[in-house]
Amino acid sequence: MPTWARHLRVIQVQGPDAHHLLNLLLTQQLVAFDLPAAREWLWLEAKGAIIAAGTAVLPDPETAWLVVDQELETTVVERLIRFRFSLKADIDVRTDLAVYSDLHAGTAPPGPYPELTHEGHTWIVTYPYGYRDIIAPTQTVAPLPLVEGWDNWRVSAGVPRWGREIIAGTRTQELGLLPTHGHMQKGCYPGQESIAKIYNLGEVRRALCLLETPEPVQVGQIITEQKRPAPITSSNGTHALAMISLNDGKAPETIPLERQSLPVVEVIGAKWAIPGGWRNTSDNTPLH
Repeated sequence: MPTWARHLRVIQVQGPDAHHLLNLLLTQQLVAFDLPAAREWLWLEAKGAIIAAGTAVLPDPETAWLVVDQELETTVVERLIRFRFSLKADIDVRTDLAVYSDLHAGTAPPGPYPELTHEGHTWIVTYPYGYRDIIAPTQTVAPLPLVEGWDNWRVSAGVPRWGREIIAGTRTQELGLLPTHGHMQKGCYPGQESIAKIYNLGEVRRALCLLETPEPVQVGQIITEQKRPAPITSSNGTHALAMISLNDGKAPETIPLERQSLPVVEVIGAKWAIPGGWRNTSDNTPLH
């Protein structure tokens, strides 16, 4: 089983108002459930543009660790400090903690949320996609024989990544992240109006899809046979991810290119039910 190196950082928010602060700012519900727990989240601008994404690890009522891509560390810390106001929450980067990943050999969590367990000072986030993030003391992780390769694996698993699929200009529902990263019944947060607007319209015009690639395709290659041309965002030689235009809410079965056709394997996020919200429904009809 591979043990993958990850370029992630752990930002700690600690204090009586730690969970409340994050609940005000992020798309996910981060209060009023049993602990320990973990949830994936997005941080949006007021108009819905994505600023950051990550996982919140909540080991106790006054502690939260935000696991983020290393390039987001400064952005997230600065914004947390800016919006903290008078809330009682200290914000620090935990350089004494490191993160690596591996495949989960057991049964994956049954729903869209990760499960959090711990063994001593090591905390394990098990995702429904089939892999785990292990948060452990840096001195414990440093000597491990870690390898690159998580990025290739996550493409075939259909896991969007910050900086590739999760970028400004994409919307939460287009990426299929509302069931896993959002909450429909919590209080107001930045960007909620954008999510509500798309939700109430009932569908999106494009969606992130997992494609088979009989011949390798290049990141950035434009898929031209669409209403709205879009580039390949990630590729590993056998699979690729791209934002595909929908027709009456449905994804095409194949994407024809000049030299090959790319079968559409999956619309990302379609297998998860969207929690009931403004329309008081828990139904979710897959796009494809």
